Amino acid sequence: MNRIMDFSPENNSNPISVSEMKEFVIQNTKYKITENQFEEIEIIFREKWNELAGQFACRSDFNAYVYDKMQYQGKFVMQDLIEDVVGKILDYMESKGQYTSFSDN
Repeated sequence: MNRIMDFSPENNSNPISVSEMKEFVIQNTKYKITENQFEEIEIIFREKWNELAGQFACRSDFNAYVYDKMQYQGKFVMQDLIEDVVGKILDYMESKGQYTSFSDN
């Protein structure tokens, strides 16, 4: 059974499937990551997403949060890997109409 994360209640017609997202991210990242690594990053990402509850946020906001939280937990992961995985999560969400990119500038 897939967990479904409905990040955007007004867009229930295209819910997010974590298993589909995981497959997309693992297949499209430039780094070889395990399912466990994806899940650790995704859980922290989702924590930040839910904290924002519809506010505007740049990719860099998510990247910094995930990276800092993993460092705090003693999980030392390359920042570039975090940025790549978070970027692919957001790409997936954007393809589902749940996120809209805008410039960090």
